[in-house]
Amino acid sequence: MPYRSPAERGSRISSLALVVGLHGAAIAAALLAKSTIMMVPEPPIVDIYNVDPIDDPEPLPPPESEADVPSPAPYVTPNPVIRPQRPTIRDIDPIGDLAFVRPPPPQPPVTRDPAPPPPPVLIDARFASSMLGRLQPPYPAALLRAGIEGEVRVRVTIGPDGRVKRVEKIGAGHDAFFEATERHARRVWRFEPATRDGRPIESSQVHIVRFEIHG
Repeated sequence: MPYRSPAERGSRISSLALVVGLHGAAIAAALLAKSTIMMVPEPPIVDIYNVDPIDDPEPLPPPESEADVPSPAPYVTPNPVIRPQRPTIRDIDPIGDLAFVRPPPPQPPVTRDPAPPPPPVLIDARFASSMLGRLQPPYPAALLRAGIEGEVRVRVTIGPDGRVKRVEKIGAGHDAFFEATERHARRVWRFEPATRDGRPIESSQVHIVRFEIHG
């Protein structure tokens, strides 16, 4: 057995006493501890990569007070320029259910009024050529003996056949002059009838018959 000095022996004894004390404390703690089994979670596995350091952002400028902020200059709105635009599908169909622009409905044909017919050609009635020298009615005998003269204004209606159909008195100096004229016109007077576009029609005329005594 090697020789140890008293100092070495005292140090070894102290070490043994410390080891024994630690074991005793461990045994006492084990006896005093509860018999509960505790699950210690494993620490998560974290992959560590080399990450470049992030530069610190520049600090924001201190807020300015309302007095320091200059007011913007007033904005003058220019006059709008309106340009005509062609209608779009949205203008024609606001609902938007059209896939294309519908063609306009067909317009009715433009009808023009027919040209007015030319005015009819009218030719007045006139005495027939055979009536020359036979127009004057006979002088009423009583008025002739009395030396009374005068005239008659009558309207005669002439039929399509050229004969007098009616004699109306417009004015007469004596009724005997009108009666003589009416009888003579109905019996003797003949006309070439009036025509409309070449066809004979009924017409009327005004005639003045004078009764004069020649010496």
